[in-house]
Amino acid sequence: MRRRGRLISVGMGLLLLACGQVATGTQFNNAGFSRKMPIRFAGYTQSGTLTNFPALVQFAEGSNGFSYANMGSPNSGADLRFTDSAGTNELNYEIETWTNGGTSYVWVQVPQLADTNTSIYAWYGNAAATAPAYTTNGATWDGNFKAVWHMSETSGGVRDSTINANHGTASAGISQGVAGMVGGADYFNGSSIISAAHSASLEITGPWTVSCWTYFSQVPPPVGSSGYSYPNLIGKFGGGGVNGYGMFWYYTKGLEAIIGPGGAGWVESPKVTPDPTASVWYHYQGVYDGAKLRMYVNGVEQGTGTTSANPQPTSPDPVIMGRHYGDGAAYGYFKGSLDEGRISNVGRSPAWIWAEWKNLRRCRDCRHANCRR
Repeated sequence: MRRRGRLISVGMGLLLLACGQVATGTQFNNAGFSRKMPIRFAGYTQSGTLTNFPALVQFAEGSNGFSYANMGSPNSGADLRFTDSAGTNELNYEIETWTNGGTSYVWVQVPQLADTNTSIYAWYGNAAATAPAYTTNGATWDGNFKAVWHMSETSGGVRDSTINANHGTASAGISQGVAGMVGGADYFNGSSIISAAHSASLEITGPWTVSCWTYFSQVPPPVGSSGYSYPNLIGKFGGGGVNGYGMFWYYTKGLEAIIGPGGAGWVESPKVTPDPTASVWYHYQGVYDGAKLRMYVNGVEQGTGTTSANPQPTSPDPVIMGRHYGDGAAYGYFKGSLDEGRISNVGRSPAWIWAEWKNLRRCRDCRHANCRR
């Protein structure tokens, strides 16, 4: 007999007219799974359909009837499965962290979100089931994602969850596994960086989106020996610093999205206004859609965007978090924490940007997927 869990209502409003094909998984065979739990995305009240959106779902002991004791593999979550609302199409997912008895963080590729009644199912309770390959091979993140760093590691490298394997290297002075928006985050002590080596997937010369959750310990960031401060949150710049893309603190101007179009001068988005408050988490998104360069804070656009130009090639220079191109001692470092860093080769719509912020913000506020706010 299969037991059905209580409804999980994932509190997030979504608004996106997405392009691309809907991801279709394998046909799901529910034999051996003793538990079935509906998950409803109740906050989607806008027109249009969101396609292949990676939604964060949290599981917590005792929430609406969920118990790790009912899992076939309570220590790993290996028997967890997700399907569409028909219960037939298996969905890609990735476990960021799994904590038996605590809170677990899972990213699910939701094929289509159309209205407030859109739902999927979580299945579990099968001790014979093993984790599918798609949980670790990057399938949860479609081809527009070029890097996704969860920053949940407690030591070692900074893993990229996409198929591109743009893994990061943490320098001395990075503290891993500090408190973040989703599980752990990485703390930068004011003289440290994370870098990801150049790759073809990171060589973006058209539209792009760069995002991360950011917690400033010092505002403005520390000034370097030159008397200036230009630290990246996330950026890939080369050609002497005049090529590339990303977000960084532009000395007296503040936090901006920047394009290096080659030649003299950067193209700048409207700056973030007001400056961030220290010791508060913010979601920042820099977006270039092929015509306008924009900066978003917590899902809200700053200004009206600036006419822009394509970023120029940056090979062989890496992505750098925490310091701009060149000498950090001279031009300053970021001091604070970063979480959920992402790079895409599309200019995300305002609705997608808002949805990413809202999904994580609501989950943090609620602490588990069962929040009904």
